[in-house]
Amino acid sequence: MSVNVSDSDSESPSSPKSETPQPTQPDRSYHENHPVQITTNRMNGGNYFRWSRSVRMYLRGRGKIGYITRDKKQPDKKGADFNTWDAENSMVMTWLVNSMTEEISANYLCYATAKDLWDNVSQMYSDLENQSQKSPEDCKHYTKTVDVSRVFKFLAGLNVEFDEVHGRILGRNPIPQIGEVFAEVRREESRTQVIGTAREINGLYYFDENLL
Repeated sequence: MSVNVSDSDSESPSSPKSETPQPTQPDRSYHENHPVQITTNRMNGGNYFRWSRSVRMYLRGRGKIGYITRDKKQPDKKGADFNTWDAENSMVMTWLVNSMTEEISANYLCYATAKDLWDNVSQMYSDLENQSQKSPEDCKHYTKTVDVSRVFKFLAGLNVEFDEVHGRILGRNPIPQIGEVFAEVRREESRTQVIGTAREINGLYYFDENLL
């Protein structure tokens, strides 16, 4: 007697397919998108060289060292890669500012590029550390003198329409820090732009709601 074997019975059980494991990419999203403190050596005015070395090592490890050496140049604003450059430049600036004490970082909030910020910190504090000040009071005095000089230089470069706020700031004692001065000038600029859309009648300003 012949026995018919069905196709299903004749098929051997299929063995599970082996899959080639895919290489995993390091997850840098957290470190690159959050304002982490990139070094335990926060810049306090007297440890510039140790701080700068730590920052350089961190940026080099993240592939962002070019933003403080100008190797990563700003592309044309209309180019396709400008948004990426702008975002990464801002990220590096955030890293730098967050690695300073609050008293120092307040003076470095108005720079447009990480390179400009880095150069100004270097100019200020490498000279300060080289001064070999005799006491902490000498160090504070030197820092304050440089800060006031920066305020004068910033105000001197303003247009004539800011003469009022210019005089108001210089009339204060003590002179505010450069970060505060910059913020006040920006507020004055916004106020002037709003008033420019108004009509003055008998000393009062009337605004067109459609323009606000």
